[in-house]
Formats: sequence, structure tokens, C-alpha cells
Amino acid sequence: YVDATPVRQHIEALKAAGLGRRRIAARAGVNDKTIIVLLAGRAERQTGPSTKMLATTAAKLLAVPVPEKSEAAIVDAAQARRQLEELIAGAGCSRAAMYRTCGISTATGTSLLTGKSSRISIVTAERIAAQWAQAQLSAAA
Repeated sequence: YVDATPVRQHIEALKAAGLGRRRIAARAGVNDKTIIVLLAGRAERQTGPSTKMLATTAAKLLAVPVPEKSEAAIVDAAQARRQLEELIAGAGCSRAAMYRTCGISTATGTSLLTGKSSRISIVTAERIAAQWAQAQLSAAA
């Protein structure tokens, strides 16, 4: 076991850069509950944040690079939602096909279109905007 403090500080830096706990866990290859316990403890056991953790888990979490803020920035989803709706309406293809064309997951596209997601990553917004701009250019030609 190793001291959890440096790992907790690294997780906070990742979160400050815009990464959520699920994304951090996925990148590290650990369960997201690990991050919850590290940051907040176990409510069911009435314990505080972890003070020690497995060295292998610590190494996995510390290996996740802190992205530039611009990569992980979160933006309002309204414009991307409108653009995605226009793309789907104008393309005459399924939503799933348009999601693939935009390079986004079905879950991301669905939560965006249903309004479940009011904020999205700038990377997702830029992917949708690029496809929308390409469609606008094709329509003008």
C-alpha cells in the first residue's frame, strides 16, 4: 500500500482540467468507485477519504495525463444540438449513422438530442461543428 495523497491531488488536477471521474477511471482502467472512495470515502461504512491504496491502482491513476484545458473544456450543448438535428434532418440517414459520421457515441448523441446533456466536451462540439460546416458547404455548392 502507498500514500493516497499524491493520487488524490492528481485526480483533483484531472478534474480541474475538465475530466470527470468516469472518464478518469476509464483512462486508468479502474472502477469509478475507486475514485469516489479515494475522494469522499465510503458512506455505507462511514469512513473518510482513503489514506492508503494499492500501489498498482495508484500507478494506473497517476499514469493518466492531465490534458490541456482546451482539450477537456466543457461547453454549452445548445449549438451542437441544433447542428446535429440539422445534420440528421438533412442527411436522410439514421441517427446512428450520423453519430458515427460525427465520431460520437450513440449514448452521447442520444443524450445530446434528448436534452439530457446540457453541456458537452469541446471535442464533441468541434466534431459536430466540423460535420455541420461540411454539410453547409456541400449544400451551397
